Amino acid sequence: PERTRRIAVERPLLSLATGGNQERLTAALRREEDEERRADRIYWTPLKQELEHLRLNRSRADRVTE
Repeated sequence: PERTRRIAVERPLLSLATGGNQERLTAALRREEDEERRADRIYWTPLKQELEHLRLNRSRADRVTE
């Protein structure tokens, strides 16, 4: 319990996990998951676009040299 209290400062969901309110915990976990997915999209979208651009340009270059 002491360790949980210390870590809960950084991970507030731990307080909900030990509080016994399953509905609040489920909702909070869903929000956290949605936030992480949004952050992942923000991070990966430009990188995927760059990779697609490189892939398309490489394909064109390969066709020109054939």
